[in-house]
Amino acid sequence: MDATFRTAPRPYEQVFTILGQYYGRVLPLAIVLMTNRAIGHYRQVLQVIQCKIRHATGSEWEPEAIVCDFEQALITAIQTELPNTRIEGCYFHFNQSLWRHVKDLGLTRAYRNHERVKKLIRKVMSIGFLPTAIVRNNFALLRTENRTRRLFRRYPSLVEFFNYVFNNYINGNFPVTLWNVYDRDMDCRTNNNAE
Repeated sequence: MDATFRTAPRPYEQVFTILGQYYGRVLPLAIVLMTNRAIGHYRQVLQVIQCKIRHATGSEWEPEAIVCDFEQALITAIQTELPNTRIEGCYFHFNQSLWRHVKDLGLTRAYRNHERVKKLIRKVMSIGFLPTAIVRNNFALLRTENRTRRLFRRYPSLVEFFNYVFNNYINGNFPVTLWNVYDRDMDCRTNNNAE
């Protein structure tokens, strides 16, 4: 599942695309023009799709897993309408979120010009490839390493970056199990085929 905003014609806010795998092929299931990103609207879309599939096949639509962006309203709607479906965050969008925050904190120049800053940020971005059970401890170790603390003193915005990651992805709104890709197949790590 993916939403794009730039291509949405007025008065719509987004083009919401739902793709599914069928015998190894990715096929569009629905393309929906939406006027907002409210939980109720996402639920309504999922209910209509469920109804159409039930009518066409006589069975319920119960996907094993759904890969989606880190949009809380969409995640809540999926949890409500498809309670037995595993929700997996798109790893590309996870890293895009981290990179956007690097830029917002003014760390782009340090990333480009200081190899240790670049390496540190890349370590954070790749933490999702570790087994879920060790992500939290490894993040804490990375945060407290002497080299990291020296970089924190030189680039105080790095502290804010680490706080952002911790508060949102390690111990926050989006649990590690949502964005961790350690146990995922290669083709199920992103929803980029919906872009």
